[in-house]
Amino acid sequence: MAEPVDNETLRRMERLAQRVRDQLAEAGLPVTADLDMRFAVGAEVRIDPAPDDIGGVYVGWRSHPALSARIREVMLSGDVTDPVVRRAGEVSRAMLEAIGRILAAGGFTVGPSRNDMSPQTLHVTGAPDRAA
Repeated sequence: MAEPVDNETLRRMERLAQRVRDQLAEAGLPVTADLDMRFAVGAEVRIDPAPDDIGGVYVGWRSHPALSARIREVMLSGDVTDPVVRRAGEVSRAMLEAIGRILAAGGFTVGPSRNDMSPQTLHVTGAPDRAA
């Protein structure tokens, strides 16, 4: 496993992550922040401190715990044809598209995740100048 990025790079990632959270909250989206994951819903902004081009700031979507619990039940039963599977996927895709558009409108550089361990997320690689 590679060593994480240096402290200055990590601080830059943290600043970018906070600006992403602020932008999404300003648009009216709930942001999970540091909530217990049992209660967290909305945009989840996190940092991957890997020292390569996969490291950085990622944004995902966390649906309501009731939907997450239903998905877990269905997946454990092995019934991937249950309509809730499709619905949950569509919700996630729609919310990620909206998040991407909100961030792009705010001047952020954002694209699909290049991290195969985090496929249903967006990778934020840049922010607008503060004056923007």
